[in-house]
Amino acid sequence: MTADELNEQAAGWGLRARAGGVEWQVRATPRAPRNAILGQQAGATRIALTAPPVAGAANAALTEYVAAVLGVSKRQVRLTHGSSSRSKLFQIEGIELEQALRQVQAASSG
Repeated sequence: MTADELNEQAAGWGLRARAGGVEWQVRATPRAPRNAILGQQAGATRIALTAPPVAGAANAALTEYVAAVLGVSKRQVRLTHGSSSRSKLFQIEGIELEQALRQVQAASSG
């Protein structure tokens, strides 16, 4: 896969390379029956969460889920924008764009 193809595919999932890791744009849906990646939507990944959007519970659950999907520790995941919104931006340290894309695609397919 060429760099342009990688960037294009990753952008559909809301993934972008940045120094030392990636950024991941997600759209959260709280109070779902299970935690799951639902697909792509307007340059972001739609993620369902069982946690309610109360007192930061959904943000904490989403941070844990992002770490689990990408195979990194929770310390490497930081919510940088959208703490009170369904649209959120995470910065994840220590992972390459290609690896992140493979992990997200694998998690979305089942």
